Amino acid sequence: GYRYFIGVDIVLCYGPIDRLTRLEAGDKLASEPDTEIGPFGNDGLNYLISKKNLFGGEEKGGGIIGVFKVYGGTPNQSINTYLVGSGPANGDSTLQPAYVDVCHIVWQHGEIGEAPNLGNWVFRITRFPTGLADNHGANSVDTIIRGDVNNGDANPAEVLFEILTNDVWGVGLDVSEIDISAFVSAHAVLATEENGVSLLINTFKSAEEIIKIILSQIDASMFQTSDGVFSLKLIRDDFVFASLPIFNETNISKLDQFSRGGWSSTRNHMNIKYIDRNQDFIETGAMAQDTANFRTQGRHLRDDQTYPGVKHKGTARDIAARELRAAAFPLAKAKFKMNREAFFLVPGDVFRFQWDDLGIVDMVMRVGPIDLGTPIDGEIEVHAVQDIFAIGETVFGESEDSGWNPISGTTDAIAAINEIVREIPLILRNQDTDTFPPAETGARLMSLVAAPTNVHVQFTQFV
Repeated sequence: GYRYFIGVDIVLCYGPIDRLTRLEAGDKLASEPDTEIGPFGNDGLNYLISKKNLFGGEEKGGGIIGVFKVYGGTPNQSINTYLVGSGPANGDSTLQPAYVDVCHIVWQHGEIGEAPNLGNWVFRITRFPTGLADNHGANSVDTIIRGDVNNGDANPAEVLFEILTNDVWGVGLDVSEIDISAFVSAHAVLATEENGVSLLINTFKSAEEIIKIILSQIDASMFQTSDGVFSLKLIRDDFVFASLPIFNETNISKLDQFSRGGWSSTRNHMNIKYIDRNQDFIETGAMAQDTANFRTQGRHLRDDQTYPGVKHKGTARDIAARELRAAAFPLAKAKFKMNREAFFLVPGDVFRFQWDDLGIVDMVMRVGPIDLGTPIDGEIEVHAVQDIFAIGETVFGESEDSGWNPISGTTDAIAAINEIVREIPLILRNQDTDTFPPAETGARLMSLVAAPTNVHVQFTQFV
């Protein structure tokens, strides 16, 4: 039979890349184990493939044999001599581009089997941005998360920084327009949490879309400060309650909306969909469940979320637990207008909300979207939600006196008609570590009972 040879130049992505780790041809593994190559200099590296029986061997499909010349996409990479002599340049190197900043691979007249087509070739490559580590003091060890240069994830702070500053395919901001200290701080926290990101962007997307994907995964907000620089804030339990600013009737001009969430709006099953790198890039899932919430509501209430940047099951499990923690508890929400004291608020900031008419002595809330208004009206509209990390700090005051005079005398206790015994939700246990020590692993129960009759307005439960 026939054996076919071809020369082809394949463009993969913007560079520079760090490693080429794997090649598949016709859905078959063409590269040998542990044959990763990189880093790539300006002259590129050769990648030898010798699989003469990959598609079945002689008279049965043949195989592939040849050399890839791999260019990593450096700013000063050289021109490929094979393309100069065999391509449209026809020997004139001045007519052959070097494709600077672009990772491309040249198959230099190699054998492709006994069929006159290339089939499906799949290249696996890695790239880890290091701008914060190289130039701004971030720890270089933290640039790769959950793995190594051949199979790890990138630090999301590095990725966000590069999107903002890259002047070839990114936003192209000057470093002076970035809050470097905030990004470096987030860099360290994300490495400690092992929350890394791996993304393939092969369709047109705006920088804003990609940034939103990453911010959702790491639970963070990005915003411009009053000085006009871009800053990054992780939503974490990293505040001191006593130091938080207080917002109440003295600086809130109008409380437009306040609502306490109901249990019916909560979820007790969180499913995170992601692509698992260690399972050959198949879509799979990680889940978390709150059994106490399930017993309270008597049914499964599931929420499915997809995270394109997650490629490791450990990261997916951590995110599932994080998202369920917020979804399993009914959180209060507020919208109000403030004076210019709120001018320096940014999304993700935390404050103490106090409101006498609602009986709220103290409730920790976190800032969401903000409308700064105009200098003329002087009002700022703030959207906020109760902070999940400080549920235990919420204090409600005594309700107003109803004028009820209790009936004199006492009566014997009567049997409860409607009583429910449930496991105490984990989030409530975590807020009272004096009663429920963290080391305690056994279940704790709570008893809920309805009024004995519809004429009872006050009663005491005896267990």
